[in-house]
Amino acid sequence: MPRILKVLSPFIFRPDEKTEISLTSLIGRGDSPLQGFGRYAMKGIQIQQHKLQIDRGRLNFRTYYTREEDGDSYQLSAAATLIGNSPTANIVDFATLGVPGIDPVSGLEGWFTQYQLGYMGALAAAKGLPAGIAGIGGLIGQIGADIFQKAKSLLYLL
Repeated sequence: MPRILKVLSPFIFRPDEKTEISLTSLIGRGDSPLQGFGRYAMKGIQIQQHKLQIDRGRLNFRTYYTREEDGDSYQLSAAATLIGNSPTANIVDFATLGVPGIDPVSGLEGWFTQYQLGYMGALAAAKGLPAGIAGIGGLIGQIGADIFQKAKSLLYLL
């Protein structure tokens, strides 16, 4: 649930007829999900924008200050990729999947790869397909065929 607080406060002072000094501040803070290409969780963000302006006749002076705090913000897709491809994560041992002769450090590393291969292997076994990579390939083929058949049947309805 988004929670946002914004405050805009201008302070204007005229010490004499020709001089004006103004300080304008915009301060915001809050929590909010942000949808887009990836999902962002913005928690505890703070943004401050300040402007000091001095006008005296034809003389103008302005200065700006901006401060941003990202709080506990994170992007879920990037976080998952960093965790899944962490060099300290478990490395997949292809020999345990029935594929001997492949170096365990062949680029497919990380706990997510191991988890995904195990999960897909369990789904394949539940459908009576062979163990290991062959069963996973068969499962993916069945899923693709099912999707194709459903799409084809929808086309007949049009």
